[in-house]
Amino acid sequence: QMIMDAFCRGCRRFIIGLGGSATNDGGTGALSALGAVFKDENGIVLRACGMNLSKIVTVDLSGFDKRIYESEIILACDVDIPLFGKTGTTLLYSPQKGADESMSLYLEEGMKHFAAVICENNPGAGAAGGVGFGLMTYCGAKKVSGIDAVLDILDFESQLEYACRYPLHFAGIKEPLKREQALFRLYSEHGRTKDPRYAFAYAESLLNPYLKLNDSIKTRSEQM
Repeated sequence: QMIMDAFCRGCRRFIIGLGGSATNDGGTGALSALGAVFKDENGIVLRACGMNLSKIVTVDLSGFDKRIYESEIILACDVDIPLFGKTGTTLLYSPQKGADESMSLYLEEGMKHFAAVICENNPGAGAAGGVGFGLMTYCGAKKVSGIDAVLDILDFESQLEYACRYPLHFAGIKEPLKREQALFRLYSEHGRTKDPRYAFAYAESLLNPYLKLNDSIKTRSEQM
């Protein structure tokens, strides 16, 4: 709905942040708002939701808003999870969104079915419950690193000249930290510049096999 509203305001370039959603519908909800229609084997129109993913046989784009093809759509996303699988969006995140084990398994099968209809399961496709998948497949969206997009918009490098300290806080991350591109981009900036103004604050849960913060960073963090 926000994209449609932006169309009416003349927008044709979109930077869409993916993450922290409550959806698990493969992007069908967003596509439906843009005019896509999902049908079952009998040609009956399905409501766009996770429950109906396993029933989708055809995707009717005859009513799809053509302005989408005139637009540049950039997906700012800092995870590379696929649409399904052990590290996919459903099994990894649907429990956080209220799904119990049986629901997660049902949604997982639905995602697999929907992906089979489209024949895609690209890295990042699982972002925001599969919204990345829908927008990349039907809208020609391009995925970029979310942290890179934000830092570019902020002109981060030039802003550093005026900063005296950069407090960075990452706590409670439950998935492997190697997937957290924002953390690693900023951590690597510290490693590249050796700038003592970088300060990392973190929870003890972050000290795991996926990331070993060195003692100097920990000491600076504790002195803040």
